[in-house]
Amino acid sequence: ASTVALTNSARISSSNLGAGLGGLVDITADMITLRNGSRIESDAIGSTSGGAGVVSITGRAIRIESGSEISSVTEGSGDAGAVAITADSLVIDDGAINSAALGGTGAAGIVGITANSLDLRNTGEITTSTRGSGAAGCIQVEARSITMSSGGAITSQTFAAGRAGDIVIQPRAGTAPDISITGESRITSAQTGARATGDAGNILIDANRLYLGPAATPSISTNVANRGLAGVIDITAKSVVLDGAEIASAATGTVSGTAGAIDITADMLSIVNGGRIETTSFNPDPAGAISLKLGTLAAQGTGSEITSENLSQRGGTAGGISIE
Repeated sequence: ASTVALTNSARISSSNLGAGLGGLVDITADMITLRNGSRIESDAIGSTSGGAGVVSITGRAIRIESGSEISSVTEGSGDAGAVAITADSLVIDDGAINSAALGGTGAAGIVGITANSLDLRNTGEITTSTRGSGAAGCIQVEARSITMSSGGAITSQTFAAGRAGDIVIQPRAGTAPDISITGESRITSAQTGARATGDAGNILIDANRLYLGPAATPSISTNVANRGLAGVIDITAKSVVLDGAEIASAATGTVSGTAGAIDITADMLSIVNGGRIETTSFNPDPAGAISLKLGTLAAQGTGSEITSENLSQRGGTAGGISIE
């Protein structure tokens, strides 16, 4: 089509209630817009359901707004389908691209985003999650520019035994993205909730310029709340600026859990106005190591820190810090 517009809870859906598979949903158009709670989806519904189908959306300009969603979800033993979005311009404004495993043994699907410009704003998010033994899907983003503001988020979470997905951000057609993360926005892979035991995923970013700020809330993080491994954060960029923001990995449980390592390779790293790079453990397991390979390191202002801490009252080691 030339234009596909869904408004006021309109829906394009292929779903199954039984052992069969959800079907492919494949849409190609110049402009694609979802507004006011509209959905494009392929779901596997119910505990006995088979897998969900793939959702593939291709357009020059794609907008997902005001509670709308593009998704593939499973509730049973079958896996959710992949969600693949290709666009010149992709805007997620108080909407979501989502793949989830809501229980059972099925895994969430991969979410793949290919765009020249990606804009997440007003709590707009790209997310995968699991609430069962199946893994959350990997999130793969290829872009030339990424802007995240007003609570925009790229997240993968486990609420149960399944592993959270990796988050991979990489160049599109050889051009590494400029990434701006402001206003309570975040990139995170995490173990969430008292019953979660699955590992968090890794976060891998290959960027041109990476900016987080100018407040304490923007963050790139991995964490576990109970036993399990927090993922590694590995960033390669020409420049990284933390303006009151944070890159962190933590194990917040007091019994067990292992914080991940943080590795940053950049021509220039600037930490100002209370910006932080930190790994933390609240139990006897060691905090993650921090490795920085830089052309220039500039840290300025009270609270601007590179730190690894073990805060367990039962003893435990902090991670090593290596700066080249």
